[in-house]
Amino acid sequence: MTFANLKSTLEASLRSMEVIPAMVAGSLSREDLQYVALNQYGEIRSFIDVKLPARLYICPHDAMSAKKYFHYLYAEEQGFFGKEPNHAELFIPVCTDLGIDRVQLEAYYKKYEQYCFHLFKKEATVANLVEQLAISYAWETVTPFLGKSTLEAFQRNYDFSETAMRYFELHFAVDTDHANEAERVLREYCTTDVLYEIAEGAIKSTLGSDLYLTKRL
Repeated sequence: MTFANLKSTLEASLRSMEVIPAMVAGSLSREDLQYVALNQYGEIRSFIDVKLPARLYICPHDAMSAKKYFHYLYAEEQGFFGKEPNHAELFIPVCTDLGIDRVQLEAYYKKYEQYCFHLFKKEATVANLVEQLAISYAWETVTPFLGKSTLEAFQRNYDFSETAMRYFELHFAVDTDHANEAERVLREYCTTDVLYEIAEGAIKSTLGSDLYLTKRL
C-alpha cells in the first residue's frame, strides 16, 4: 500500500459522513444538535485532559516527530497555557447558544471521559502510535474538507453568536496546517504494509461512523 491509497481511503471516508453535512444543511433537529454539541464538548475536554497526554505516553521513546506533533497540539488546545482560552472553554458559547448550561456540560463530560482512559493501557509501540496519528489525521482533515462556506451555513442555520463563532473561525484557520503536519508525520511512521493497514483501519473507523457525534450517554 502507498500513501496515495491511504489518502483515497481518507477522501472516501470524508464523503461518507452524514451528520456534519446535515448540520451544514440545517436539517438536524435541535435535540440532535444539542447531543452533537455535548459530544463535541466531551471530545474537546477529553482531547485536552486525556487523549493528548495518552498519545504522548503511547509514543515510543525515540518517536521525536510524533511527540513534537502531539505536544504542539496539546499546547494549542490548552490555549498555550493561559495566553488564550483553551478550546473547551472556547466551545462553551456554542453550547450556551443551544441552551446547554455548564452543569449539563460537566455532567456529560464525566460520562464521556470514562471511554478515553483505556488509551493509557496501550503499549508504547509504533503500531499504536500509527493508529493514533491516523485518527488525528482523519479529524484534522474534516474542516478543510468542508470548506469555509460551512461557517456561513452555521451562522445562517443556527444563529450562533459572534462569541460562539470564534471556535469555528479558529479551527478553520488552523486545521489545514494541522492536517498537513499530521500527514507529514504519519508518512514518516508508515513504513510497512502492516502499518498502512493499521492507519487505514483507524481512518475508516474514525470517519465512517457517526457515533462520535450522535451517541447519547
